[in-house]
Amino acid sequence: MGKKTDALLKSVSDKSDACLRTAGALINHFGEWKKIQDEWDKWEDELARDLKWETNHPYGKRRIAAWQKGIDLRVKLKGEVNDLNKVLGEFRAFLAKKEKSKNPFKSKTSLPGAKAMLKSYEPVVSEFDQILSMSGKLFR
Repeated sequence: MGKKTDALLKSVSDKSDACLRTAGALINHFGEWKKIQDEWDKWEDELARDLKWETNHPYGKRRIAAWQKGIDLRVKLKGEVNDLNKVLGEFRAFLAKKEKSKNPFKSKTSLPGAKAMLKSYEPVVSEFDQILSMSGKLFR
């Protein structure tokens, strides 16, 4: 394929890889958050007596740090998913323009292959959106 097509493919691949790494970190953090949540019952009586438990108690500090990490990962993933959607949109526009031009792809299989590749990213983006939705429920 051409230079522009190769650049777009590399960009899609890079953005997708970044989303995958961040989503993996966020999913792993769900497990850490669950462990911290499970400790709540152990400390609840003690924390109820201290109005500044978030800063005074070691459990409170860990809980706040874990919550903030979840928020940060969620925001990072949301930005990366938006970037991935932008690149996919640029690639779709490029394919549509190339399809209508007088100088389409030289190979007859390039256009269908590129369209199939774009189609294969739809469920991936949908799964990233589901992870974002789950994290939004946990880290409000």
